[in-house]
Amino acid sequence: ATQALDRQQKRKSALHMAESSKEGSGRKNVHLHPLAIVAISDHFTGIQAGSSIKPPGSKVLGILWGKQQGLEVVITDAVELLYQEGEGGVPAINPAEVNKQKDLYTKVYKDHEMLGWYSVGTDVTPVDTEIHKEMTKYNESPFFLLIHPSPEPDAKDLPLNMYESELHSVGTDEMRMIFVDVEFNLDSTQAERVTME
Repeated sequence: ATQALDRQQKRKSALHMAESSKEGSGRKNVHLHPLAIVAISDHFTGIQAGSSIKPPGSKVLGILWGKQQGLEVVITDAVELLYQEGEGGVPAINPAEVNKQKDLYTKVYKDHEMLGWYSVGTDVTPVDTEIHKEMTKYNESPFFLLIHPSPEPDAKDLPLNMYESELHSVGTDEMRMIFVDVEFNLDSTQAERVTME
């Protein structure tokens, strides 16, 4: 796992260096920490193993936490978000639950904020689009981190994608939200490296 993280980090760093060399690109410089990935993996495993309040096969849904200053974004943590089953398979997110988690998290980490949300799946679905729209109530431009549940055994890259949303015009008076890939760097502190090893 550590070697895969190192390879991914070098690849993403090289991509980032190429992007940052472009004048005025205006792109966000996103750093993802391994502890966030581990937390999501634990959440997914808990549901699949039956050790969660959600039955196996339930939607994995949680909040991404970290810091953002201008175009610099650091995602350091991921925490499960409780939800109820809604109509059409779309999780019904209780605003009181989100605000409660925000209050609790920011009391401990005063310089952190809610940066987006995560899930597990092979592709972005219409349900993800609806969840993303809901998450814009708490962050006007949330990130969406999607982790693949069953990567290829010989895969060299981590099985995850990060997205932001953009509104695109379709027709004369209709706007549609689409997801666009976000490049990111894998970063880790010394403590995280020791934990991963």
